[in-house]
Amino acid sequence: MASVKSDNIDKETIGMLRTIHQKQVQLISLADQKANILMGVIIIGLSIIASNFFKYDYQNNSNTQNFLILCFSLLELISLLFAVWVITPRLVKEKKNQDISKSKNPLFFMESSNISEDTYVKYMLEQIRSPKRVYELLLIDFYQIGFVLKEKYKYLSISYMLAILGIVPAVILIILVFLNKS
Repeated sequence: MASVKSDNIDKETIGMLRTIHQKQVQLISLADQKANILMGVIIIGLSIIASNFFKYDYQNNSNTQNFLILCFSLLELISLLFAVWVITPRLVKEKKNQDISKSKNPLFFMESSNISEDTYVKYMLEQIRSPKRVYELLLIDFYQIGFVLKEKYKYLSISYMLAILGIVPAVILIILVFLNKS
């Protein structure tokens, strides 16, 4: 762990740490909102396709049309699953009677959820006596939040790409239907 030269907490450092935290929370919230919006759009699209597919006689469609509908539906369904993955919390396995002092990140709620409030407060009061330790705890937390962000945005990106890719067979289908009617 890199060392902090001063044990004094200055306003600039507090401001920087607060800004980092706010940005990370905003990015997590933004990823979740984007995933929720994408899920809504996909569910509406799949609902329209499903209701129209069974409403009309799909046996009269060409194999190409049915294949395009299947491709669209599968790509959108896979995209939906990735979007769900973005917003699904990943919780670590609960540890019974854990020793909070052995925790890598006592600021993470799952690290303290299985100990008593008194034990946690006592431990954290010991930790925050030193400004250096406060910095270390916050930086460890920021670092771990960064991994959560990286994973969320990776799966969100995949979800968006699959959703866009799923539009291709839908557009081809629309063109084929239009050409067949003219």
